[in-house]
Amino acid sequence: LAIVSTVLLVIPKTRYNKAILPVACFMAFMALWLEKGLALIVVGFIPSMMETVTEYAPTIPEAGITLGIWAIGALILTLLYKVAMGVKRETAS
Repeated sequence: LAIVSTVLLVIPKTRYNKAILPVACFMAFMALWLEKGLALIVVGFIPSMMETVTEYAPTIPEAGITLGIWAIGALILTLLYKVAMGVKRETAS
């Protein structure tokens, strides 16, 4: 997925094609999600040398930090969308 999406996004003809661009972006997102997110979760559940899986529940500070990171990411994404929409409106005029 990563290789195909990279090739599709590097070639200008496919990068500017409105039918192929969402597919290439989705493929890039899925490649990153599969490699990082899913691999880290599965590795965390591998039993130890004692043949046990350690139960884990996040503490309140850990959950707060995680929510804070997600909130900052959402804020940055919102600001970037706002800038992109302003540029798009300005170039359309």
